[in-house]
Amino acid sequence: MMACLGEELGVVAEKNLDALASSTRALGRVDHLRAALLSDDDWEQKRPSLLASLDLPEDPATYLDQASKDLHINLTEVASHLPEGTQVPLTNGNLNLSKGPSVRTSNLSR
Repeated sequence: MMACLGEELGVVAEKNLDALASSTRALGRVDHLRAALLSDDDWEQKRPSLLASLDLPEDPATYLDQASKDLHINLTEVASHLPEGTQVPLTNGNLNLSKGPSVRTSNLSR
């Protein structure tokens, strides 16, 4: 289940990025967005303080590896609470969990 979910999330993310790039180009804002970026010299000068202020490591792979591990841990935790064989559809980037029948965990009577 986790591999399928991860693949599906990757497909959704790629589609969203493609849609964003497409709509941005369609609106003619690419040059405007590029104008807002720091020049190479400014980036090199400001990078250490910007990364520190955002609590980000110098190497993006370090951050992405940790984010991937955290996502896996959290999705595994969520999946552990679902009944065996539960299918979790992903629609427009949203996990759709339907509310199932309530389960009584106590046999105490009043």
